[in-house]
Parts: sequence; C-alpha cells; structure tokens
Amino acid sequence: MQDIKSYIKRYYKEEFSLGHFLTTGFFLIFLVIFNYSFQFEEVFVRHPNRVYQVLRYFVFYGIPFCISIFSYSYFHKNTSFFKKYSFWSLCIFMLLILSLPKSCHFRLETVLNFVPLKLSLFFFKLSDSISLFFLWFCIPAIYWFFVDRTNVKLYGFSIKNFQPYPYLLFVLLATPFIFGVSFLDDFSRSYPIYRTQYAAQYLQVSPVVPVLAFELSYGLAFVATEFFFRGFLLFTFEKHLGKGILLPMVVLYCLIHFQKPLLEAITSVFGGLLLGIIALYSRSIYGGIIAHIGLAWTMDLAGYYQLRTLP
Repeated sequence: MQDIKSYIKRYYKEEFSLGHFLTTGFFLIFLVIFNYSFQFEEVFVRHPNRVYQVLRYFVFYGIPFCISIFSYSYFHKNTSFFKKYSFWSLCIFMLLILSLPKSCHFRLETVLNFVPLKLSLFFFKLSDSISLFFLWFCIPAIYWFFVDRTNVKLYGFSIKNFQPYPYLLFVLLATPFIFGVSFLDDFSRSYPIYRTQYAAQYLQVSPVVPVLAFELSYGLAFVATEFFFRGFLLFTFEKHLGKGILLPMVVLYCLIHFQKPLLEAITSVFGGLLLGIIALYSRSIYGGIIAHIGLAWTMDLAGYYQLRTLP
C-alpha cells in the first residue's frame, strides 16, 4: 500500500496540472451527462453496417481523445509530438483497434448458423470475450514484437515492483458495496452477463459448468482490457507524451463503459486513474488485472445472487 501512495505522490509532484485536470474532468462530466441523458452511443453511434459502425466508433473515441491531448498540450506547453508522423500513425492504429470490438464479434444470427438454438447465446457470449482478447491483447502484442520488444518488456508484464496484497484487499473491501449496489434496477439489468440455463439443459450438465466456462473467458477479456489500456496505450504513447498520456487514457476508458450502468461509468474514471498511475510508475499491470477480474467476477456473482433472491 505504501508503494501505491508513493506513486500517487510522485505523479502529483511531477505531472499534476490543475488546469488540465479541471478541463478533462468537466469534459468527462459533460460526456457522461450527455450520453446518459440522450443514450447517445446507443442511438447515434451504433449502426447495423459493420464498416460504418467502426468508422462511427473511431470518431466517437477519437474526438474526446484528441481534445484531452490538446488539453495536455496547452497546459503543459508541449507541442513537439504534433509534428511527428509516428505519433499520428500510432493514434490511428490505437483508435482503430479500440473501435473494432464493437463490430468484429459474431452476431447472434451468425452463431445460430453453426450451433443449436439452446447453445447459441452461450457461444455468442464466448465469441465476444474471445474476439476482444484477440483484438485488445494479441494485436498489441504483435505490435510490441515488431516495434518495441528490444526496448521494453511486453507492456506491463513485469513482476519487479508488483505486490498482490493491496489489490486483493481492495477487491475484498469493495465486495459489500457491490452487493449493496446489486439491488438497483440498473445493475440487475446488466449483471450477470450470462444468465440462461439453456446450454446446461442441452448439454445435460450442471448449470455451473457453462457459467464457469463463460467466466473464464470473461476473465480473459479483462486481461485484454487491462493490457490494452494500462499496458499498450500508456507505454506506447509515453514515448510522445510522457506521463501526460494518463488522462487521455482515462477518457477512453470511461467511454467504453457508456453502455454499462451509470455508476459503473463514473467509477471507471477513478479506477482508470489510479490503475494508470500505478502502471506508469511500477511498470506492471498485474495489480490492475487482479483488481479488474476480481471486481468483474464479484459483480457477476452479485448478479447471480439477485437472480436467486429477487422475483
């Protein structure tokens, strides 16, 4: 825990800018209010055509990301990276990967062409997690292999400064809060992610079997999420912005939660900020992986509990 406090103090001393924080904070407040008031992402960004949807998400993520970059540049008086082709090409590459999961997963009607009806939702949920793992873990790992492997270890996979205890304690302390929030309608509409017993009935196995299989794949998706945001995004852009990449990363991390419950989108800002600071100074994302998977599985567990107790 002492290490985490020292990381926060170092960030505050070396990088903190009140103007940049206030600008980014008010901008995020505006984005959250606007999205949840008008369901902007659901109504205006999503599109049945996969190509158009990728392009729309590219703009949806790209504009806030660029605004947060300009805020950093203005308050830190740093414009040198704007002149670099490598910076803009990295922006395009990162935003494209970020936008692809919304369009590259199998659609439910496609899954129905390959598996029986009672297995379709189970395989559809699995395909979501597997495609996310490929796009947000495998592709950045390939980029690292060809571009950065001689300069840095695989983004954030270092145990040198890693201590698991604070993250396990954090998940433990968050558990009562999560179970309390699970009584809200907004939460119960979203969790658990996989909630049918059709696959178990078809396969004639215990309902626990497909649930465990899904949760394992769900965990892989969160490994990919942590790797993409706290590993690939921070470590590659750090070459151009230094620690100034932290708040632009937080903006994008909040945006990917816009179809989740409002409270989850809000807490993602604080979680992304803290985990980002830890990753930048410890050079490790293992703590973030523990916290991310622990919270995700706890939320699903709370959701399963509500399915058994609420009408």
